[in-house]
Amino acid sequence: MREVRTACGGHRTVTDPAWSRHERVSCAIPSCASPSCAAVMTTTAMGPDTSFAARKQVEAGVLDVGYAEAGPQNGPAVVLLHGWPYDIHSFAEVTPLLAAAGYRVVVPFVRGHGTTRFLSEDTARNGQQAAVATDVVAFMDALGIGTAILAGFDWGARSAAVVAALWPERCMGLV
Repeated sequence: MREVRTACGGHRTVTDPAWSRHERVSCAIPSCASPSCAAVMTTTAMGPDTSFAARKQVEAGVLDVGYAEAGPQNGPAVVLLHGWPYDIHSFAEVTPLLAAAGYRVVVPFVRGHGTTRFLSEDTARNGQQAAVATDVVAFMDALGIGTAILAGFDWGARSAAVVAALWPERCMGLV
């Protein structure tokens, strides 16, 4: 299934799996008369995407963090943080675009998701934003990332904002 966003902002859901990514569609808004809505539209896949290359693991603070990485190691770092109940696949389509633009993109599974695990059974389980933000800083340290552009949505956005507020020297930008 794919969702189409037309030029005027209308949406249309297409369920044909053979449907092309560059199909001519009409706007789903009945009152729209915009000629640009009949133009070629780019679509976004709906549902999980498993197109990330091999995932990696790194010990960072109290966690063994699972993550995906793309782009040049010496590029400006971008850390993409997912929300709950989502995971790194929320960024499967934007990661290659950022990597192609020269960014080092890292997408960690936040605590409680994917292959990220606590290193010790004795570690208190805590989902507070300050705890998750501390995880982000430890993750950056483990990968040798001094500063990064932080981007996220839902709980990931809150964690990114906490990092920017408490460790502003670590944040080049906040999206």
